[in-house]
Amino acid sequence: MSSDPYPDAAAVKAAYVHIPFCRRRCPYCDFAVVDMNGEEPVIDRYVDAILTEIGMEEPWGPLEAVNFGGGTPSALSSVQLARILGRLSARFGIAAGAEISIEANPEDWDESHAAAIRDVGFNRVSL
Repeated sequence: MSSDPYPDAAAVKAAYVHIPFCRRRCPYCDFAVVDMNGEEPVIDRYVDAILTEIGMEEPWGPLEAVNFGGGTPSALSSVQLARILGRLSARFGIAAGAEISIEANPEDWDESHAAAIRDVGFNRVSL
């Protein structure tokens, strides 16, 4: 009997996308984050860098899970998030029924943002 409670976890094909931007740094945060201070061009350059990095990776999908964490990924627009998710899908494929999750700050969350994120493919949010 294996002592590993999740023996198949290493076989799951998943991607983690780190989004380091936050509207402000919380006093309890120990993560690598960047205070946005309204600097949208910095975010666009970061998204472009992620897209380039995805393109450099050999395809090994399809992905069974994708998690956007950070920072505060929900601080990005649905268009920016869709660009990243679209590139992951084009490069690796995304398996049917894959969990596509995003970490969100309740301050960024409203019905319209939730609908826009759902429309681009996210199916789980962690507040």
